Formats: sequence, structure tokens, C-alpha cells
Amino acid sequence: SGIPVDYVASLPAPLKAALQGFFRPIQTTDLLEYNFASFFYPMPPCVRNRAWTWETELTVPPGFSAVANGRFTAKRPASESADAPWIWTYVGDRPEMACEIIVGKFDIVDDPGVDFTVHHFFETGVVKDTAEPVKFARDCYSYYATTFGGDFYRDPIVVHLRPRPMISHCISYAVLYTRERAVLAHEMAHLWWGSTVKQNPIESSMWYEGLAEYSVMMYSRTRFGPVEFLKQLSMSNARWRRADQGPYSFRDIRQWSPDRALGYVKGVALFRGLETVLGPEKFGEFLRKLAAKKDEFPDVQQIREICVGLVPTCDWYFRNGFMGLGSFDMEARNAVKIGPGKWEVTIRSVGMSEWRAPVTIVVRNASGQIAATTVTIPREGKIVAEINVEVEEFDILVDPFEDIPDANLSNNVIAVRPK
Repeated sequence: SGIPVDYVASLPAPLKAALQGFFRPIQTTDLLEYNFASFFYPMPPCVRNRAWTWETELTVPPGFSAVANGRFTAKRPASESADAPWIWTYVGDRPEMACEIIVGKFDIVDDPGVDFTVHHFFETGVVKDTAEPVKFARDCYSYYATTFGGDFYRDPIVVHLRPRPMISHCISYAVLYTRERAVLAHEMAHLWWGSTVKQNPIESSMWYEGLAEYSVMMYSRTRFGPVEFLKQLSMSNARWRRADQGPYSFRDIRQWSPDRALGYVKGVALFRGLETVLGPEKFGEFLRKLAAKKDEFPDVQQIREICVGLVPTCDWYFRNGFMGLGSFDMEARNAVKIGPGKWEVTIRSVGMSEWRAPVTIVVRNASGQIAATTVTIPREGKIVAEINVEVEEFDILVDPFEDIPDANLSNNVIAVRPK
């Protein structure tokens, strides 16, 4: 009639003491999920031990599949009886911060890539066409593996469950309660940011949630183009500006705080700004260096050290951004005509946090973009840029592509109209 209660994992007493209960439990006749998340708080020092290994055996009724932390190695019947339960075995060699167990009736699809195989567990009857999510997951994971590198999971698992009032998540494998591709891409990014490289919730949830979310946008930029990337970035930044009233420093956006959700969108803005400060090539190098910290628990200070090692002059960004209020304010001050078709535009960084990196200036009229230039704001926080414009009616836009975590867009535009 379903999953008997006595099939719930029988744990040795020391492990039971460590797993003081479970989080987000589901137990129905067709599905059982236990997420032993008390490993998260406090973070036990033992998970820093890179030498440990473990084996998980899940004994389940015939016809059911089992998922656990680690790499699937075997399944076998417990006896020769036709109605004997089956034993699924998973082996792990990575320190995990929580133990998750899922048992249910699944359609299993193993999808090999170049250097990995994605193992999909589709709850029976939930996804009619499995080809699309399988193809998307392979392409997305391939992009992450190529872009981030590191000692990533070669046998990632994605569990596709029917919609429930639960939160999709990823500890050592992805668990989805939605069919949205962006959620799948976000949770797969956590196999790097939060799983291979461990999250540090004592510091902040912002870096690993924000970087996972920005990873989705990076993938979207590569596969679907800059227009889709800017659309996603602008939507995320709009949510950040609405929510970040304070603003809150990264230390105030913790895993257990009411403002935890702000960490996603504020993290996106800050990592976009970091890519602007470092430049695309150095930013890619930063991601690969961060991904190399397998099984470590980096905080924002360690992330700063990586970036300063690549670009020593970027320290101001961490003081004002990640370690400060985390927002800037660019102002298009005025525009003065200095000759036929020549204008001087004054751009300032105002407010408490100074921006000292490239800023894009675009000139548009009713026909579209007619001029563009990039300037770098010096230490004094102001620069006068010269632009060539032959028309008499146009708009000057500062940072139109939202490369800067600018909390105030109301002063980014100058409308030039004939007198």
C-alpha cells in the first residue's frame, strides 16, 4: 500500500544524535523525503575532514527508487523472494552539510555528457515529456563545468517532484518542485556554489545564493544573447531596489533572517558589478579559483582575497560593495554644448559609496542608439566626458546596461531638447 513506516532510515545512535530531527519532511504513500538539515547550524568542524567516506544503504519496497547523498553504485534485492525489498547503495567521499533521503516511484533517465552523466529521477506521472528538461540540464551543466571547472560532481542527480508547497533546493543533489528552467539552472549552479564549495551561512547567504542566481544569467547570456541577459538582470535589480530599503549590509542578510530573500537579488547586483570591475577575463579566472576551493567554507573576506590577488586595485569595491552598504549612485549631472555636434557631460558618483570603475554612456533618440562611450570614474568621483552628437534632441543615459549596482536610477538620464 506504499512506504511502510519501518522503512525510514535506521541510524546508529551517534548519527541520530547528530541528526537531531528532519527538515521539510514529506511522507505519503508514494513519496518519502527527509532532509536532515540540523547539520547546517552550527557547522560541525568534522565536515572539514576531506578524508572521510561513507556508504548509505536504503532498503525500500519493490517498485520504489531511492536517492541519497553521494554517488549511486548498486541496487540489489534483499533476498531471492519475489516480493523482497530492494537495497540501493550510495557512496560518498565529500563532506556534506546535511543528509537527504528521497524514496518514491520514479522514471529514471541517465543522460551522459562529455565529462559527466546527469541522473534524472522523474516522479512518475509528473513530467509528460522528459526530453526537454534532460536536454536543458545537460547543456546548462556543460556550460557550468566548462566555465567554473574545479572538482565538480561527475554524476549529478536531479529529482523532479510534483508541485508542492515546498522549496526547491540543492545540498548534494537538486530537488525541484517546479518545471521552471531558471530554477533548474539555479539549483544546478549550487552544485558548485554551496555544495562543492561549501556555503558559509554564519557569514551570509548572499554570496552563494547571489552567485548561483548570477550563474543562471551568465548561462542565459551565452545561450540566448545579451538582450535576454539584460532583461533578467533588470528584473532582478528592480526587485533589489524595492527590497533593499536601509540598505542592508551583507552581514545583515543571513540564512535565518527575514531579509534572506534579498540576498539573491542583491548578490546578483554585486556580482554583476564585480564582473564590471574585474573585466570578463579576470572575472572568469576568479570563478575558477573560487570553484577550486573544494570542501572549503569561504566567506566574503576570502572571496575578496581572491579578487585582490587578481586585480589589486579592486579593494575599494569590496569595502563599498560586499563589506559596505552594497550600493552605489551614478548621476548624470549636466550636459553642455561646446561646439557644433560636441557636448560635454559631467558624470558623478554620489552618495556614501564611491564608484571608481568603467561607466558606459549611451546617447539615444527616437531612432535608437546614436552614440556610446565608456569612461572610468577617477578617485575624486567625477569625470567630464565629451560626446559627438549631430542631432538636437536626444537623451543621455548613464549605465543603461546596469553594469553597476546602482540603487537609484532616477538621476541617470539627461533629456536634451532644443530651446
